Amino acid sequence: MRKKLLLHLAILLFLSVALCLGAQNNYLLFHSIVEFSSIVVFLFIGFLGFFASRMTPEPFLIALSCIYLCTAFLSTVHTLSYHGMGILPWWTANHSTQLWVLMRYVHGSGLLAAALFSSLQWFRQRFCITCIFVSLAGTAAIAFGFFPDCFIPGRGLTVFKIFSEYAAMAMISAAILVTLRNRCEEAKENGYALQWALACSVASGFAFTIYDDVYGVWNMVGHILYGYSAYILLTGVLFGSSRKLMDLHYAELNEKIREMNRNLEHRVKERTAELEEANRAKSVFLATISHEVRTPLNGILGMAEYLKDDSISPGERREYLDVISRSGESLLEILNNVIDLSRIESGTQELDMAPFRPVETAAEVESRFRERAEEKGIELETFVDPAVPPVLIGDGGRIRQVLVNLVGNGVKFTEKGKVSFALEYAGREEEHVYLKIRVRDTGIGIPEDARSKLFTPFSQSDGSIRRRHGGTGLGVALSSRIVALMGGELTFSTEEGKGTEFSFTLLLQEGGVGLKNDASCPEPSAMPQELSVLIVEDNPVNRMILENQLQREGWTVKSAESAMDAASAVSAEKFDLVFMDLEMPGMDGYQATVEIRRIEREAGRSPVPVVALTAHEGEEFRKKAEEAGMAYFITKPVGRRKLLRCVSSLFRKEMGDEEKADEEQGKTKIGEQDTERKRRK
Repeated sequence: MRKKLLLHLAILLFLSVALCLGAQNNYLLFHSIVEFSSIVVFLFIGFLGFFASRMTPEPFLIALSCIYLCTAFLSTVHTLSYHGMGILPWWTANHSTQLWVLMRYVHGSGLLAAALFSSLQWFRQRFCITCIFVSLAGTAAIAFGFFPDCFIPGRGLTVFKIFSEYAAMAMISAAILVTLRNRCEEAKENGYALQWALACSVASGFAFTIYDDVYGVWNMVGHILYGYSAYILLTGVLFGSSRKLMDLHYAELNEKIREMNRNLEHRVKERTAELEEANRAKSVFLATISHEVRTPLNGILGMAEYLKDDSISPGERREYLDVISRSGESLLEILNNVIDLSRIESGTQELDMAPFRPVETAAEVESRFRERAEEKGIELETFVDPAVPPVLIGDGGRIRQVLVNLVGNGVKFTEKGKVSFALEYAGREEEHVYLKIRVRDTGIGIPEDARSKLFTPFSQSDGSIRRRHGGTGLGVALSSRIVALMGGELTFSTEEGKGTEFSFTLLLQEGGVGLKNDASCPEPSAMPQELSVLIVEDNPVNRMILENQLQREGWTVKSAESAMDAASAVSAEKFDLVFMDLEMPGMDGYQATVEIRRIEREAGRSPVPVVALTAHEGEEFRKKAEEAGMAYFITKPVGRRKLLRCVSSLFRKEMGDEEKADEEQGKTKIGEQDTERKRRK
């Protein structure tokens, strides 16, 4: 600190001697150098403080910036008004001295106010407005002669001028004491530069009160001290504060970067753990799927091998065929679950809104598990609330799929007691009905540690359960997603060793009375007696199965292995019905249908109904088939009942007026439901 003081004194002594000697020859040059140097420093302090304040809203720093910007403005006007400059020749020496006094008041009072009140919330905006207003209003008062005289030519300084200097010195001295008390640590860090600068400003005030000649030594010393106070403030406070702010800013930035790195490392670890868990779960799932697929496949291949033996009895043959049929249904269920889950996860699964009968849906589910429940010696109960409307509009197939999964799990995990499911009326909202579905079993329950993963795909409660009961671990997870797709939420309550209950509620539109639903209606009884059918299928096994199913009905059946053969057959012969495979090498089923329509137009024939046969279930495939001119859409595998339902639908005889009205009402309901569903999306 002593070295810094000696350095300041040495610099000040050198400047005083050099400038005083120069002023004796040219005072105007001396005054201009000192004043414009001070102005540059004041401006630099003001702008540096302003930009530093953008990094931290420090009110004291903003106050310093505003004070020295206003001081620079007043000092500039003071310098330009000096009569030797010749810029404002109508102004006297009094005007220049008045501007100096105004600048001293702004400086002293501003510093004291900043030291006392900068910690208050209202200070920042009010202080800046007041400081700027006083500077501009004071300058205007001087210009129009409303400011007290400070210098009278021939008589020198006035009492007001001398009083003003002492008042400014008193305010600056008070500001020094306040900053030493309130900002002691900051003063130490900056080497008390602010206090030294203000002390120089006080000393300059003393010099300005004792000079009696504008060209005298004390006037020059006063200017030098005042300018040097700004220099100390610039180098000691503003540079130090700016450096401190930058260090703080970079320290905060580095801390944020370190925190981001820590968070990133944490997220990477979490994500890695999630991926490892997902890979582990998928590995377990693949092993489970492999087991679940190979088991029914082994049954199919084994029973097929037995059927080659000519010595087996008709009863054994029927038993083996039943095993093959059940095994095939099990394989199809596994495949459907995997495909449905994949579609829901990718967001491509759509609902098929159509009329369905809740009573028939419940009956189908019950008939599917009745035999299995009787084999295990457990009771299977079904309840459909009489208040539930006979026909509802919704995705009956998905509701049946959820019931199959939940009831199937109940039967699988229940060794004694019963499994029950109920379809209950839960209220109404205009034309919509709340349908609540509950599935309850008295089985083993769900272990507490497995409940959080219950709706997670590819997971089961533990390996022992999987070994005892089998299953892929997809049923409940898939059911939860299907229910969510339909606007509900699948919930459960369970008690280990006593059973589990699943439930969900759906808002469905009520359908018309007597509507037919092909997905749930029984096998049709009235069928066309004579039909000429063309089968277009490149797979010989699928072709043979279709031929046998249709020929059993007494219909004339011809086959084509490719789309080109089909086009040739349609050109040569008129058919009543065409079954068209969509995926074929070369020309596919869509293109083949377009070609058939072209041939019919040229021949002047009426369009033959074309039925699409495909393994794809997506809505986009249905739309594409419809655009190609197909009349019906069947997904493989094609069972006899599904095949006859299609033919019955296409060749249905003319219905009565009441049945027509009901069907039109059902179509209207479906259209309204689709419109409402799109609007909600």
